[in-house]
Amino acid sequence: MNDHHPQVVGVRFRPAGLIYQFDTGDLVLRREDRVIVETERGSSIGTVVVAPHPPTSNRTLHRVIKKADVR
Repeated sequence: MNDHHPQVVGVRFRPAGLIYQFDTGDLVLRREDRVIVETERGSSIGTVVVAPHPPTSNRTLHRVIKKADVR
């Protein structure tokens, strides 16, 4: 039985840039987390700016790969 409830976060790649939605998968994320996501241009690092929430549509989203390592 699958108890996974899909969650979506908003990720921004540049200050004051556009916000893109990504599927969180099994990750637990919060605002301000740095994440690595798969985009159409390859892997990119961004910041979660919209907290996890249920998706508002059925469209397929790219997934968050993992939290970015803290340096």
